[in-house]
Amino acid sequence: MSKHQAVARRFAELLEHLEMDRSQFVAAVDEAVSERSLYSILNGHRRPSRSLAVLIERIWGFRAGYLLHGQSPAWTAADDSSANRSASDDEVAIHEMLA
Repeated sequence: MSKHQAVARRFAELLEHLEMDRSQFVAAVDEAVSERSLYSILNGHRRPSRSLAVLIERIWGFRAGYLLHGQSPAWTAADDSSANRSASDDEVAIHEMLA
């Protein structure tokens, strides 16, 4: 069994929910992760970075704590006010760093 299989299953759950394949996901995050790295994540050979997990939470509401550690709930609350706010300076910096 691969070292990060549980994380891989949760990441696959996200892609299934979003109805995206690997290339669509890479495009949706402005290539913050390469398709090759995503393949390694989905096979359980690598963990996604904390920065990528936070970016995913920011874009889709799939919680970083759930993705990386299995801490429920998987999704942020629908009425979470952060879903409608603009990105903070830190979030912009993280996104730029990943790009």
